[in-house]
Amino acid sequence: MFGNKNLLKRVIVVALIGMLTLALAGCGGQEGKPNEDEVEYPNKPISAISPWSAGGSSDTAFRTFLNYMSQEMGGVDINVTNMTGGNGSIGWSAAAKAEPDGYTLALLTFDILTVEAQKLAPVSYRDFDIINMFTKQTCVLIVHGDSPWNTLEDFLEASRKAKAEGKKLEIGIAGEAGLWHQAGVVMEEATGTEGAYKYIPFTGSADQLAAMLGKHLDAMITTTTASRPHLKEGTLRMLAVMSDKRSEEFPETPTFEELGYDVKYDSWRAVVVPKGTPEPVLEILREAGKKAFDNPEFQEWAKESDIGAMYLDHEDTIKYIENQYPVVEGVMKKFGLL
Repeated sequence: MFGNKNLLKRVIVVALIGMLTLALAGCGGQEGKPNEDEVEYPNKPISAISPWSAGGSSDTAFRTFLNYMSQEMGGVDINVTNMTGGNGSIGWSAAAKAEPDGYTLALLTFDILTVEAQKLAPVSYRDFDIINMFTKQTCVLIVHGDSPWNTLEDFLEASRKAKAEGKKLEIGIAGEAGLWHQAGVVMEEATGTEGAYKYIPFTGSADQLAAMLGKHLDAMITTTTASRPHLKEGTLRMLAVMSDKRSEEFPETPTFEELGYDVKYDSWRAVVVPKGTPEPVLEILREAGKKAFDNPEFQEWAKESDIGAMYLDHEDTIKYIENQYPVVEGVMKKFGLL
């Protein structure tokens, strides 16, 4: 009987030790298990796709902004590749198909809406997760500094004369039927110069600028970013701004509205990643994007470069794009660009 009692005690002790061992092992396992919300990102170089030509306004703004984002992520290398063509659709298609792991960023611009409306490629702004918008910039009308047109009225008078003679002035635009083309046809209707222009498409503002400087164009519709030094030097001349207010960098140039013409058209730029990128990675990128935008050095560069720096977080960017798409589609239908 006593033997049975001793045996029972030993069994209970062994059982308790076993349970304690399992409990401790379980605790150790939990401590060693990584938190699913914690990621080691970035731990290798990041690729980025710019759908516009190197050295152009959008490409320059994108590369500069990414430099400041890199600083906020431990100085990780962000290598930009230019994939131009198809009014941006080639670059966006490649970006949308990339692995959604945070290691492929892309520059999204206004013309993704044009591409979708025209069905140029099976790609949409909906194929991306937004990091943030970082610029909203107005379109401007620019001529060569040696041209005989010192004012918008000079240019419009020449446009009407050319039309009456069966000729057309040539205006350079980045991408066919896109933002700049749309701005041009809106200008035509507002100024009564319909049919006075031939639009010459380029793969980006860098090529467009080279043609303008070489006097191969009568005018161009663009932003001031790439043209800024030439406008400062007088090599190029800005005739009017397609906004409700003058440029801070070039306050002497009037708006179309001031001159009696209802012409307003804006561009924007945003950083995006392929749809389905993990939320923890998105949070890191979005935090880096906000800090990059708020960096005093970036703000100083943005003001000097007149890129129209404006921050919208991912939610407000989506709302902005969703509201703009039907407007763009309506303009393109109205002027036969679809």
